[in-house]
Amino acid sequence: MDQAVRSEARKQARERFLFFSRKETRDRCPVYEDLGPKIAEDPEIIDVISSFPRNKRQPNLLLASLRRLLGQVPSFEEVRDHSGTA
Repeated sequence: MDQAVRSEARKQARERFLFFSRKETRDRCPVYEDLGPKIAEDPEIIDVISSFPRNKRQPNLLLASLRRLLGQVPSFEEVRDHSGTA
């Protein structure tokens, strides 16, 4: 993936997580509402997410996968631990 494409993928991933927390989970799921901006502002996590195929960069897929793996809603630290960036 060339630099321009990679940069655009990171930008889109950040925007998706911000939208998810501000619009989709607002007043419905405080934990995910809180996680969205933290994930969006973490360059290492966004780098990992932006390497996924475009249709797999969805916040709900990532968070549901981590919830399934951990047996609970993940904390931000657990997201970092399981993203391969820690």
